[in-house]
Amino acid sequence: MNAIKNGEVYLPYDTGFVFAEVNGDRVYWDVEDDDGSMKAAYVDTNSIGKHISTKEPGVHARLDLTNAYKYLEGVCSSGNNCNYKCFILLEAR
Repeated sequence: MNAIKNGEVYLPYDTGFVFAEVNGDRVYWDVEDDDGSMKAAYVDTNSIGKHISTKEPGVHARLDLTNAYKYLEGVCSSGNNCNYKCFILLEAR
């Protein structure tokens, strides 16, 4: 969970995928009728990743894990950038 919280998307397993699920934006697109080109009409940055939860063990209740997966909006740990920018360089084979 710390890797996802800190944006370490280069780590194995589904780290990058879960990071995208937790920190994604909802984008609404306008599609041109004539050529099918697309342009972002609206970006909603507040609807995805608000409540991350699982079933609490032994109880029929929701266990909130949001703060384990991400920092509060606008709050970062020391040394972390709130605006994650992930660049992965792949070696040419």
